[in-house]
Amino acid sequence: STVPRITLHNDILDLGRTFLNNPNERYVRLQNSTSLPMRYQFLYPRSGHLHFQSVESEGVIDANTTRDIPLTITIKQLGDITEKVEIHRVGARDPPLELEVTATGTGPVLFIEPSEIRFGTISVLDEHIQILSLSNESPIPAVFHCEFDKKNSCFSCVPNSDVVEPHTSIEVRVVAKLNDRLKFNEELIIYVDHSSPRIIPVTAQGTGALIVPDVSIFPSLNLGSRFVGTSIVQRIHFTNKGRRQLAVHFIPAGDTTAAYGVQRKTKINNNNNKEIESNRLSEQSFRLEPERLEFAPGETRLLTVTGFAEQPKIVDEIFTCLAIIGRSTGRDKLLSLKIHCEFVEPLMSFSKTDLYFRVEYNEQTIVDGLRTPISSELTFSNISAIDLTANLRVKHPFLLKTDSNDDSSSTTPLDSTDETTPDIPPGFTLRKKIKILTGMSYSELVYFDPSANTKELSWKCDEQLVFSYEEHAFNVKLCVLQKVNHTNQSS
Repeated sequence: STVPRITLHNDILDLGRTFLNNPNERYVRLQNSTSLPMRYQFLYPRSGHLHFQSVESEGVIDANTTRDIPLTITIKQLGDITEKVEIHRVGARDPPLELEVTATGTGPVLFIEPSEIRFGTISVLDEHIQILSLSNESPIPAVFHCEFDKKNSCFSCVPNSDVVEPHTSIEVRVVAKLNDRLKFNEELIIYVDHSSPRIIPVTAQGTGALIVPDVSIFPSLNLGSRFVGTSIVQRIHFTNKGRRQLAVHFIPAGDTTAAYGVQRKTKINNNNNKEIESNRLSEQSFRLEPERLEFAPGETRLLTVTGFAEQPKIVDEIFTCLAIIGRSTGRDKLLSLKIHCEFVEPLMSFSKTDLYFRVEYNEQTIVDGLRTPISSELTFSNISAIDLTANLRVKHPFLLKTDSNDDSSSTTPLDSTDETTPDIPPGFTLRKKIKILTGMSYSELVYFDPSANTKELSWKCDEQLVFSYEEHAFNVKLCVLQKVNHTNQSS
């Protein structure tokens, strides 16, 4: 029998530059010029460089017709590729037709802007951000990840790796967190799968403090209101967050020349110099100890701030922190420590300065042995800017009422060193502690025990109600007076 012949309209199929893993559909034209139908079959190469697929890999071409066979080709390798597809005539002994397929595989096309990043002069230990825009202009995804050319880099990228979908853009945040007062020059390398890496120069200059306190000192170390005549102690732990050793000095802001090692040129003699220095120190309310601190990288050191004032005043004192960084010989200013404090007096307002008790007894009262303490009310207010803890103290025969239900007050047992322990009626005490909040008013009942003296019919006693404060060495003394009269005796 005779097998019809077919011809290949074009035996070379050039795909040109083709994106990796992106299917390309082409048509292969076969012509049957005979009067008989013909059966064909496509056989594909198995190298894996190209992937072929067709829904009409086998079929029949009718007599005297031409047919376009769809063929989908996907490139799997970068670079130039040439493969041959065999087209067999089923039943014929002639060699198969050959279709030569050529292509150049290419990866995604990714545009990155800007081409370099300059942070300029930025504060150390803080995060600073600039944006890179990555635009994928190709029909295939672009898989990338970012690296910097130096180990332990102060720069990072967020996200560090991702996929840019076809014909879309994403933003990458380049973060700078410097740990030294130097100029940093690095290269950001963006690796893109199946494409050449991109190199973005990144520069930044560090400035600012390399030591970090454990309390807030910016814009100032605010110590609030404190009482005059009492010492203030504030401890600050500083940690060296830089990568080099530090030696720092804290000095008064007006005395920087001494810290820089500059000798003062003056015609004043040494005695006057000492006197001026002594006067300057005496004018300062705060001291820093020690004046010099040395830090290894990551090390923490303690700075103690002490303050004292004899008179009420508002204090704003500034200390300059100068540092020798690493092996450098010069000293750089790291930070300014401004200390703010208001020294105040403990101010209390009392409704009266004297408490007076008068008792009239008759014979029947004495016989019955009645013992009923007499009260007098005292109102007081805290008009200072600080809460106070007051310790109230009286001497028998005067008494204070115990109040176990009030959390803000508490009673104190009698001092065991007292030579004689008075007979205190139940529910009463000689000492009491009260928390007095600023701006608040309180009332306290002071009692007199008229039966404390059983030897005399008429008697009197002058004592004091003492307010002492735990926050300050300051006492308030109110006079407490009493007089007991027997009705049959003249007063």
